Amino acid sequence: MKEKKILFLANRYGVNSNLLLDILEENINNILIKRGLYQNLEIRLDTSNKQNPVIVTIDGKDISHYNMVVFRNWIKPGKKELVHSLGKYLSYKKIMFIDDFIKDVSFGPKLFQTLVLAIHGIDVPKTIFIPTINIINKYEDIKDYLGLPFVLKKTTSDKGKDNYLINNFSQFKKYLDNSDDSDQYLCQEFIENDGDNRVLVTNFKATSAELRVRKDKSDHRNNASLGGIEKFITLTELGSEKVNLAEKTASIFKINICGVDILTNKSNSTHYIIEANASPEITFKSTEEESTISYYRDILDKFN
Repeated sequence: MKEKKILFLANRYGVNSNLLLDILEENINNILIKRGLYQNLEIRLDTSNKQNPVIVTIDGKDISHYNMVVFRNWIKPGKKELVHSLGKYLSYKKIMFIDDFIKDVSFGPKLFQTLVLAIHGIDVPKTIFIPTINIINKYEDIKDYLGLPFVLKKTTSDKGKDNYLINNFSQFKKYLDNSDDSDQYLCQEFIENDGDNRVLVTNFKATSAELRVRKDKSDHRNNASLGGIEKFITLTELGSEKVNLAEKTASIFKINICGVDILTNKSNSTHYIIEANASPEITFKSTEEESTISYYRDILDKFN
């Protein structure tokens, strides 16, 4: 009978944990158990590789080589998003994992979003995720994978906060020095751009669009909350390709009022989804306000 490979993932292994795994190996035929630590995981996303856009490794080995993955001790700060993301990846690879309820999650912070979009064939910036406890020691690997400069952003940040453009190791270390294990970061390639688009999608249909352009040209962020200039445009001006991307993104995450951020590479015109926002800020006296009012009016009219 073919040997079945099982990966157990935990924060650490104590006496009882090791005893349990030893008992399983002794009493179940043809199994090989690997004891893995969350901190030794690495996730790489490259949507230019259409055949294999997501690669997840543990201690340098692809976890898709295992027949089953068991998540232990993961309901802790900094672990939920990682495990929810891995659950989506394992489902995509048709690999069994425990527990089943992890499959039911449909939305999460930046790591979850970026991975899910990648496995749905939607372009996202080239990305690498390494748990914070190990990330500083992996600077050279990150630099080789993404090039310089690259973007370092906290997975739970919003409004452009905790989002840094990294040009060298000193900057990288500076921004990470005050982090703890519950703070998790994505490293992403820097996409040259002339601004980005925020598309408001209500009930899975694009209803408003704007162009956002950074006022400070030394900054890489276009967020309106950081002083970016907003110019509202029509959906025709936005273009059907971006409209379709925004609507598909909202549908994947099942968000009824969704702000989808799209960045276009100025050198090759590739459109990347940067983020989906489940609670998008609404600019008043704009088409965003009109779309939001219309959405709620349509819902409430159904009660009549």
